[in-house]
Amino acid sequence: MSLRFHPDDAAKLGWISKADAAEIKSKNRKSKTAVSARGASANRVDPQKILFDALCVRLPGWPEWEKEGLIPGRKFRADIFIHPNTIIEFDGFRYHSSKTAYQKDRDRGNLFEAAGFRVFHSYAKMVFDEALLAGFVELVASTVELQTSNLTAAVAAGG
Repeated sequence: MSLRFHPDDAAKLGWISKADAAEIKSKNRKSKTAVSARGASANRVDPQKILFDALCVRLPGWPEWEKEGLIPGRKFRADIFIHPNTIIEFDGFRYHSSKTAYQKDRDRGNLFEAAGFRVFHSYAKMVFDEALLAGFVELVASTVELQTSNLTAAVAAGG
């Protein structure tokens, strides 16, 4: 799931520069604007992608985009997956605005947890606030690194 913004709106909010907004719009004028599966224009800022890119900088080669098949027999997709068992879910009002949608998301999260995954939750404001983004990325990265070093130590000790 993702939340998307028009380049002009993102520039007004200070998330990207006016020059970047103009470049994005120029590229989309030159080619047909792609439409995502949810119908949103491809020329919008995607906070999930920004978070993914930040995680890729901090943990190069580890994050995977919208990973499917993590729970056998379930058609769930994790927004971001980091091997061996970390999932980052991008939560937003757009997709969780109804009671039913919220409940289904909790059920899905519980199934991920029961299957042994560690689930972190993110939201748009966290991504667009540099301090919140940096803190969240560091929290996830340090947790993954600690878990990995603990697994490596256990294997080395024969356990």
